[in-house]
Amino acid sequence: MQTVRFAADSAKPDQGSRSGSLSGELLEQPDPHGLLTPLEMFDFGGNGLNEPKLLDFSDEIRSHLLEDHSLGPWAETVKRVFRKLLRDEGAALPAVSFATIQNARLDKLLSDILTLGHQQVSSRLRPRLNIAIAERLQRSWMARFREEFFNIDQTRQEDLSKSSRLKDVVFNKKAANGWELWKAAKCKTVSGLEWNLQFKPGYLKQISQTRLHRIVVTLERISKQPSMTELARIPLPSQMDDWLLFEKHEGEMIRQHRGEQSFLEWKLMKAQERMDRRQWRRALEVGAALTNARNANTAPECVTWGSSKMLPTISDLQ
Repeated sequence: MQTVRFAADSAKPDQGSRSGSLSGELLEQPDPHGLLTPLEMFDFGGNGLNEPKLLDFSDEIRSHLLEDHSLGPWAETVKRVFRKLLRDEGAALPAVSFATIQNARLDKLLSDILTLGHQQVSSRLRPRLNIAIAERLQRSWMARFREEFFNIDQTRQEDLSKSSRLKDVVFNKKAANGWELWKAAKCKTVSGLEWNLQFKPGYLKQISQTRLHRIVVTLERISKQPSMTELARIPLPSQMDDWLLFEKHEGEMIRQHRGEQSFLEWKLMKAQERMDRRQWRRALEVGAALTNARNANTAPECVTWGSSKMLPTISDLQ
């Protein structure tokens, strides 16, 4: 596994020539992912930062950390980006604003790297993440933004219904079950739309030999529609951030409008959902392990599952 090392310069940058010299330094290094050549994420010349590009970068690195527990081929790019962000902190007027950190989830990227690095140290594994530059950058942002930085998730949660995922969506106080808790603030129901447009869901044909019905659905990908490769990456880490904030917000709304008992029932339902997802993932892992063993023509005595070496019982897979 590739060792990740962050190298940080101790010398203070020359404020007058910081942008130009740094751009040349970054461009001299290879960038296989095309993130910094040209410097699409950074523009200290007055046009601001490319927040969508920074968010893509953050999601990509966080996904790799989750899947591989390392930075892998991204190690050099991450080091260069963090070095540039850290040098920007030395400017009289840093270009990286609080909104940029919030929108691009740069605080989450730092947190994920630091959490994994600390876990590797505490578990006495050979550390694969040198987190020194990430710690310096995090401390710098904490010192500059103070309370605002520590409450950044609270700010995101408040923005959910103002300008983010829950914009124009309101809590449904009259919902009869847990599946209709949210509704559009203003909408008009179009009755019988599919019938009026003569919508045909597919070609239905009866197979006479088996008396079964076979349906054929033809899907066509239109231009600008995401490819299946892109869809397979969903949910992105930033989307999972929003989902966790949404669940917290939903719980607070239930407690506020329906009382403590309804809130406890909601928490129990969410706990059951998480348990079901864990069991489903474990079943997939066991199935994949058995398939790999068969493909390798081996008959292992046991299959590593989670942290223990044992095969799951039938009840675990149900």
